[in-house]
Amino acid sequence: MQHSESVTIYEDRYLELLAEQNYLKKSGYYAASLAKALSKARNCKTIAINDDWDHQTWGLGWFKEQIGTYPNSILESEESLQFLTEMIPIIFMAVTTSCTALQGFSLDVTFLPKPSILQIPEDSVTNKAFPSALHSLGLFLDPPTEANVATWAIDLGRFVMHFDRLEELSLGFDYRMEAQYLKELHENIHLENLCALQISALEGGEEELALILLTYKATLREVILDTISLPSLESWRRLLKRIRDHLSLTYLELSNCSVDDDYAVILQDETPPIDDSTYHTVIVQGEEAMGQLSENLSLRPFYEHN
Repeated sequence: MQHSESVTIYEDRYLELLAEQNYLKKSGYYAASLAKALSKARNCKTIAINDDWDHQTWGLGWFKEQIGTYPNSILESEESLQFLTEMIPIIFMAVTTSCTALQGFSLDVTFLPKPSILQIPEDSVTNKAFPSALHSLGLFLDPPTEANVATWAIDLGRFVMHFDRLEELSLGFDYRMEAQYLKELHENIHLENLCALQISALEGGEEELALILLTYKATLREVILDTISLPSLESWRRLLKRIRDHLSLTYLELSNCSVDDDYAVILQDETPPIDDSTYHTVIVQGEEAMGQLSENLSLRPFYEHN
């Protein structure tokens, strides 16, 4: 719940509604209700789980009357994570039951989940109505530790490969993941139709990034590298030369990328941003510009304009 010290919480009513919520979840009512709603929403193409403050859920006013405050809309606790764990399979059961032609799915919440919560019931996956032809998938996850990286990569790979005809994949992490973990993930994901890839929050990894990008050189056309730090300008130049020589990209974006978190990766003669000198974006489109990118790359110290 979201409340301040001056708010009176009707605890008995809150616990009553919480018990009712848990019962409806376990009874299958949630899945049935969502399936019914989706069956009437024929134009629904994307489902996004996002706890942004700007999103206002149905029934907020009624809940405030009942319990004295608005229910929580931010997933920021272990209890929230448990709720999310239970809702993922319910969502895909409802999508399958309603025969929704889902094209996109994204998950971006405050309390970052591990891939182990991304479980879909086998009877949903094997159902002919399962959205295996999903077009785009975006996940913002808790990165692994050295101790659990193998399991982490297997869990994430299993979920992604439920949608093996993906064309767009975006993977982001709360803090920079060590690049060596990409190798484990690479071994568990094989997408023959992938044409757009975004990777966010990575520490190091020139070789690991090249390995992944070159694996999809036959199909990949758009790449976004976001908040990635390599050890030197030469590392960036080598990576971009390999991209230039082996891929046929129509769009490449380096967003807030750096060298050792001290220098922003920019284009030569680029005008620095006025309001936020810590954020830099390099966008390259077209074969000619792509060919000249590595030579035109430069560095700018962070905060020099503050």
